[in-house]
Amino acid sequence: MQILALFNPDHDMAQANGSPHYMSPQSACKFANDGAFLLAWLSPEAYIWGENVHTDEQFVSLCQQLQLDASVISPQKIGTIDFDKIEVWGWNASVVNKLERAGVSASLLPTDSQLMRWRELSHRRQTIAAMKFLQDKAGPHFHPVEIPRELQSLAEVNDFIDEHQQVILKMPWSGSGRGVRRIDGELNEHQLGWVQQAMCKYESVLGENFYRVVQDFAMEFSCEPSARFVGYSLFQTRNGVYQHNILMSDSEIEQLLTQWIPLEILTNIRGVLTDFINQEIVPFYQGNVGVDMFVYQEDDEYKWNPVVEFNLRNTMGLLAHRFYQKYVVLGQRGVMKMRYCAKKGELYREHRQLQQKYPVIIQNHQIHQGYMSLVPIDENSAYTVQVFIQ
Repeated sequence: MQILALFNPDHDMAQANGSPHYMSPQSACKFANDGAFLLAWLSPEAYIWGENVHTDEQFVSLCQQLQLDASVISPQKIGTIDFDKIEVWGWNASVVNKLERAGVSASLLPTDSQLMRWRELSHRRQTIAAMKFLQDKAGPHFHPVEIPRELQSLAEVNDFIDEHQQVILKMPWSGSGRGVRRIDGELNEHQLGWVQQAMCKYESVLGENFYRVVQDFAMEFSCEPSARFVGYSLFQTRNGVYQHNILMSDSEIEQLLTQWIPLEILTNIRGVLTDFINQEIVPFYQGNVGVDMFVYQEDDEYKWNPVVEFNLRNTMGLLAHRFYQKYVVLGQRGVMKMRYCAKKGELYREHRQLQQKYPVIIQNHQIHQGYMSLVPIDENSAYTVQVFIQ
């Protein structure tokens, strides 16, 4: 099967914009090009869309040892291959327009009505529906957090803040900490402008109580054709911005989580979420879905928010899960993190130093220990995703 895979890390911003003519900021374009090879770890035999992606001998050798057979193809050559399937980081009107202009057959791309439906399913109000579904189906042993509230006027926002004092306000579409604000007591001038802008653009914001997060994690699902649980991802954030994933087996992650969440409740909610996705998402969407969650502390008690956000796209958590499952020796642990260096040549020098300090050891086509970059790095690189295995 001939597969074309395209990494579009601007998906959340493009989804929020909604236009097929959305123009990504320069930083997102740079990450898309530097990180193009990331999708190879999800589609090991695909053609990877990339411009000026230079794979050095050492990187090629590592890929061969790990039995990764993906190859990079420039956009100018897309129309010369009869592809059977297109895979992207996330589907939106902008990426479809980009693929169409490169000569990809419309028969392989979602329609305008599908894109509109998927955008609506990605609206943060989906968490409200999911939380109500959990309350109804999960049984008496599960006590969910307060359901988020969709606020449709500045007066409603102020009333919500007065009621809860410490709150999180979220735009209906955003990602990686963007479009999210923590409010303490009242809106300052900057926050007021932010709310007014969101109201003007999206007609509402989502309000949630503020929680002191102990551990972020996610459940990853596949919707092809019906919903099934794929695995866990365990990750760290700072002020809502992704920092890194912990590379561990699902059984180890589950064992860690059960110090805060009884296993019976964890598996019960996983089943109920599968039912919700089958009922509300699967009839309209096929692909990957990540459901972000967190454990939080309230007074001296640990509690769980099982529906922080739905991601109808690939996620760094899914990438970490798949990478660990296929390319890391079972039982080893590590981290996977995104790295950005603004100064030209700085990332390349760091990369070479890490290769010397933590040489990667591969056994039977899997990593036993050491460092590697999941994308090729040269003097012009600014972004990478690094893996460290202990």
